[in-house]
Amino acid sequence: MTLLVMPTLSCNLRCAYCSWRYRPYEKPEYGDPDILALEAIKIARETGHSEVVLHGGEPLLWPINKLEKFLNNVTKAGLRVGMQTNATLITKKHIELFKRYGVNVGVSVDGDLEIGISRGFWRADGEPVSIEASRAVVKKVLDNIRAMREAGVGVGIIIVLSRINFGDSEKIGK
Repeated sequence: MTLLVMPTLSCNLRCAYCSWRYRPYEKPEYGDPDILALEAIKIARETGHSEVVLHGGEPLLWPINKLEKFLNNVTKAGLRVGMQTNATLITKKHIELFKRYGVNVGVSVDGDLEIGISRGFWRADGEPVSIEASRAVVKKVLDNIRAMREAGVGVGIIIVLSRINFGDSEKIGK
């Protein structure tokens, strides 16, 4: 069984289909890594969970030093750690942490460069992001997936299928 931990409910993207898109943009509030780890460990032991998954919002909005503290505490307790992310904020340091702590990373990406942009991204002020900026977001995500795979990090992909991004046989074929 998997136990979800949400260090923040904020997200740096506002994907067109996401219900979080309609929340007013707020400065992210972060859970304390020591307290969240202790609570996760306690609940996992009481309920038989063997894995803790960081979720959100976007868990990588959590400052990297807090992320590392959490990963260290939870893995020391013998639990596996996973994460669901949009992968736009991943750095080499994150990849090093994922490798060191055995984090399996789930990435939300809805297709290749041209299909992925149909996901639609919105700015905090409610205006859509330009096609060029959307392409840059998807390219960064795809590049980060490659970098994690090359480093030996376990990566899974979640794709939301919709009429917009997979609405015809040509797109489905890709």
